[in-house]
Amino acid sequence: MHLCGLASSDDAIIWNYAKTNGFTIVSRDSDFEERCVLYGSPPKLIWVRLRNCSSAEVARLLRSTFPLISKFINDKKETYLVLGQQQKRS
Repeated sequence: MHLCGLASSDDAIIWNYAKTNGFTIVSRDSDFEERCVLYGSPPKLIWVRLRNCSSAEVARLLRSTFPLISKFINDKKETYLVLGQQQKRS
């Protein structure tokens, strides 16, 4: 979000930016999951559910699940993907 100038922006601004620009949001914040339930997609959400983890651990998780993430992003029906302790799609 730093490169986009949205580092301290409200969730609604981030949501709309991702929607407008065709991005998928990757977040540990449950607020985005609630937005997905309320509004659907776009944008899509990858919800990272790791407790007390480093950025390196998040990166490792994303890399190790790349085939799943790729399939999710290309599936028009899916809204969000949960990664971490409970890997499932909703």
